[in-house]
Amino acid sequence: MKKTDGKRKKSVKAAKVLAFSAAALKILETASRELNYLAFKAAPRASLTKGAAEPEHLKRGNVSGYCTGDRNAERAILIFGGSFDTAYNTVVKYGKLFPDCFVCAFDYYGCGKSGGKMRLATMKMTAEDAADAVLSMFPADKVTVMGYSYGCGMAAYLASQKEVSRLILVAGYRDSADLYNIYTPVFYGSLKIIISQNIDVKSYAKDCRCPAFIIGSRKDRQLGERIQQGLAKCFPCCDLRIFEDIGHRYYFHDERVIRYIRSIIGGDYDDHRTS
Repeated sequence: MKKTDGKRKKSVKAAKVLAFSAAALKILETASRELNYLAFKAAPRASLTKGAAEPEHLKRGNVSGYCTGDRNAERAILIFGGSFDTAYNTVVKYGKLFPDCFVCAFDYYGCGKSGGKMRLATMKMTAEDAADAVLSMFPADKVTVMGYSYGCGMAAYLASQKEVSRLILVAGYRDSADLYNIYTPVFYGSLKIIISQNIDVKSYAKDCRCPAFIIGSRKDRQLGERIQQGLAKCFPCCDLRIFEDIGHRYYFHDERVIRYIRSIIGGDYDDHRTS
């Protein structure tokens, strides 16, 4: 009888430990997600460099964004930036790198001048509404969608839903676990089930309607080479370019990356596809 009671007590204790651990992980997952959202809601405005033009406000329906304003450009780039890259900051930081293109970005619903509440469903709505805005001005074969880091999720989602020319992902990820594991490396295997608002890029990739180009680096300590290789395998049509020596924050500071992206946008890789 005593042995039975002892086993029962151990089982109860183990169940309590598991319940506590699950609750702690759920709190950690929620906190990680809300911190990602806060990066867009509370991001300070980027400073313009001397002589740079102020981004032009762009609004369609309820979604709000900014652009370089050159509607007469031959091509357009819709960019989903990384953490702290609000629509304004995105155009300030990346618009000048592609002077021959109409460059634009939109704030997720719940951020900036885009009303509502930020969550996965409304992020997807932002991506689709942003695409409709750009596609009302440019034909699909002239529109490139680009994502950087956190923004790769919605860039890939958009490419699975809308007809665009090409998709470029810089330092992408396979799902939200890759993002959360940067700082709290616990979301592996069955523990991923705890993630309730999962940005599941690998599932979007399967339905991607255009050629995809993935850029990574062996020196990227946040979303490194292994993750990029795994992500590339999820796309039906993808080119993968891994650089040797670029840190996560420095892709757009490297002329090699800029030249490569410009060549993709310009159509130099239209006949260069791998699957």
